[in-house]
Amino acid sequence: MEPEAPHVKATTLAGPIGALLAQDDGAAPSARSVKLLQTTINEVNRPAAFDWNWSKHGKIDVDGDIGPQTLAGLERASERMGGAAAFAHRFAQAGFRDYARRLDRGLERLENLPAMVDATFGRLDPDAATGLQDMLNVTRDELPGHVRFRPLLRDGIIGPVTTDAFRTALYGLGPDHLAENMAAAFRAEAV
Repeated sequence: MEPEAPHVKATTLAGPIGALLAQDDGAAPSARSVKLLQTTINEVNRPAAFDWNWSKHGKIDVDGDIGPQTLAGLERASERMGGAAAFAHRFAQAGFRDYARRLDRGLERLENLPAMVDATFGRLDPDAATGLQDMLNVTRDELPGHVRFRPLLRDGIIGPVTTDAFRTALYGLGPDHLAENMAAAFRAEAV
């Protein structure tokens, strides 16, 4: 079990960001998830051009603690992306990408895929499992023919067939490519 982030209550953040950080048992978010949030905030707020003052005045500390600096950075990132919902989508993508990278390195278990989809995009969209299946069906065409899986049934269940297809796509295309495809699938659904 990961340690809780210091000075954070489960209700610190409301809305879609709070939903992504929330633990099912009502406990404070883990320090790992808060660090991922802080990293995502820095990615969004990073200036397009080089800025000497960025690291001194704009970049927030990735310390696993939701304090005033993180909250101010989150507000700037949400404004920059056009609202909290858009930033929540970006944060969900980061969580999904983190899971896929950890799985690729053997630090995560494939059996956790249903829980990960629920904890990322599932907190924003009740049909996240179907979205995963749609993404995998599109992604399958990018795989070499000898490893291509059969099209998935859109049943909203992340069972053995969907999990095997995910594993094939992950190892065939890589975690970052898969996370981008997942984010694109949910952007397309939102439109």
